[in-house]
Amino acid sequence: MLNKQEAIEFIRKEVGKTGLSHDKFAALHGFNGEVVGATLRGRREPAESILSAVGLERVITYRRKAS
Repeated sequence: MLNKQEAIEFIRKEVGKTGLSHDKFAALHGFNGEVVGATLRGRREPAESILSAVGLERVITYRRKAS
């Protein structure tokens, strides 16, 4: 499991591996390049489209509070 920051770093690494600009990476996967930039700057949550493009999925968990 990754936390949000780790997921963003993973996205950064995967986009970087392609050697493509944010816009070209986004176009290749069918979304807007601003999604990549805003995600990597922490201005927006990673969208399902970018998560899918790098092989991640969002998982929500719940746990019981300590009494």
